[in-house]
Parts: sequence; structure tokens; C-alpha cells
Amino acid sequence: MDKKPIQHKRDGKEPVSVTALDFSADGTYLASGDAGGKIQVWKLGEAGVWADRTGPGGKKRLPLEHSAEAIRSVHFFKDDSNILVTAGDNNQAIVWKLNLERAILTKEARQKTSHWPLQHERAVIDAKFFPAQNGEQHHVYTLSGKNAQRWMNETNDPTLPLAILQGFADTPDDAERLVRTAKLASAILDRWPSATAAAKIRANVLVRKLELGPTPWDRKVVDEAVKACEFALAAEPMESTITGHLAWLKLRGQDDAAAAIRIIAPLRANPNRLSSEQIEIVGAVLLANGQPEEAARVLELGSQLSQRKAGTLIQLSRVYRTLGRTSDAESILTVAATIPQTARERIDYRNAVNDLQGKPR
Repeated sequence: MDKKPIQHKRDGKEPVSVTALDFSADGTYLASGDAGGKIQVWKLGEAGVWADRTGPGGKKRLPLEHSAEAIRSVHFFKDDSNILVTAGDNNQAIVWKLNLERAILTKEARQKTSHWPLQHERAVIDAKFFPAQNGEQHHVYTLSGKNAQRWMNETNDPTLPLAILQGFADTPDDAERLVRTAKLASAILDRWPSATAAAKIRANVLVRKLELGPTPWDRKVVDEAVKACEFALAAEPMESTITGHLAWLKLRGQDDAAAAIRIIAPLRANPNRLSSEQIEIVGAVLLANGQPEEAARVLELGSQLSQRKAGTLIQLSRVYRTLGRTSDAESILTVAATIPQTARERIDYRNAVNDLQGKPR
């Protein structure tokens, strides 16, 4: 958004009144709605509309279409600017899932699977998100006529809360935020026990919380994460990411290498299809079970990936050291030092360096 005034046009031609404005919590984005039922998102410091249905480079900028009637309010979700709620004279409030980093609606939103209308009997004057408290779910509150209503979603299924949950989970790691995300996932599962997506997100964020430290891992959180993984795998037994998480928890959190190697059996069957994180886990489990040669073969696959992770190279260095290939271990650690590391990877790196130098950890 530059210094020029914000202007909405009906069908891209005739100016139309702006009727609603809201800044995102961090002040980066401004959402505006108009009398013609259109919504546009602007970014501070950028010229022209930032996010719409076409994204950057589109031949014709197409605003979000709430309806043909006036927009009464627009509000960003405080904890995730990618989620927006609008209210209008067409008797609807609509929750939108955006991708502001790419300046476009998510693919799902364009297909209306991340675009949820909340139907009312009269014009909706206002719609706002209400933050979760005491582990409850987030809600949308709307004002229509003389009535204020609280919404979980439009059909009382978990789609809307899952979208908000995914928005939490997709942000950079922060210990407090991850704990809040896990609590929100638990609340969704309490309401909808079959919401497998919430179970997977809960397992994932608990593992990410452990990875942030401190070490050794908190056994209570480990046990909670193990239960979350087992619950998710009961619904989707072949889910590879959660399978890897469970093996990692068994190995590093519960010191149960025998259980971990049983868990990774389906991952070992298709090593060429694993992510760098999964390769690290499989390699670590194999090494812990006295199979350094196979661990080396798997980890070497990970070292060749374009998006290789420092943790994979650190594990490979440990394997090389076990095999007596000290020079290779030192070389691979040198490469690992050039790759951004998580808190856990930094600890693992220091320990690997100390092991090679014969120093105590």
C-alpha cells in the first residue's frame, strides 16, 4: 500500500464507496470492503492491491467477492492474518482462508473449501473472532438485527475450527504458541473425536515443542505426544510423518530403540520417498539398533536431497564415526555447520563435534 488513496471500483470501472477497514494485528496488511460487496487486501509499502483471486501477475485483478451487496465489516483473526471474516447486507458473514505470503487466496479458498459462509436471516452488521479461553475453541461472533450469535462453523462440523487450527500450526515455532495449538487441537477432538486432522496436528506440534528444548525432553510431554501419535495412527496407520514422529519419541524420549525400529518398518520399505526429517529418524533408529551400515545408506540419500536438513547430516556424521570413517564424519559436520539449525540440532551438532574430538558432552 503506497501513499495513493485506496480506491475500489465496481467491475473495475466505476468508483464505489469503501464501507469497512481493518488492519492485521502486526499492521502489515489492511483489508477493505466496499458497497458493491467486494473485499481487497493491501500491504503496507506495496503499490496497489496485494491479495485477490488472481495473485501477482494476474492479467486482471479480481477482488474477493462476498456478494453484490454492501460489506458492513472486515476483521482479521488476531493470531493469524491469513484468516479473515467479512459481514454484509446479503445476510451472510464469510470466513476466508488466505495465503498472504503469496498474495492470493489459497487454492482451497478459490474452490470454496476454505471459504465458509455463515447464513443469517437479516443483514450482518458485524463479525469478529473471539479468542479461545481455558482451552476452548475459537469462535466467530456476529451481529444481525437484534441478535448476537456465536458460530463454530456453518454446519457444526470441524471444518472451520480445523482451518483456524491449521493456521496456528503453519506459523514459525514458538513454545507458547505450540502449547496453545495443542490445547486447541484437544478441544476439537473432545467435540469431534473422529477429526483425524486435529489428531495429526496435535502430535506434530507436541513434537515441535519438544524439539525447541530443553533437553532432556520433558517425559510428561513425551508421553502426551506418544498418545497423540498413536491416536492419529489408529485412524491412518500408514501416515508416514506421524509414524516418524512416534519412532523419534520412542527413541529419544522413552529410550526404547527396540520399539522404534518396529515402528519404522514401513518407512524403511520406501527410503527414496522419505523427507529429510524422516531419513534422519530412520538413520538414528538404525544406528541405535546396531545397524550402522544400513543407517549410512539411508542417511546418504538424505544428504543428497535439495532440501536437506542439518539433523540428517549430523546423524550421518555419527554413523561415519561409528564405522571408523573419522575424516568423512568431520567433512559432513563442516557442511552441517553451514545449514540453519533448530535448537535441538544445535545441541546435537555440539555433541557430535565433542564426540569426534574426544571431549565430554
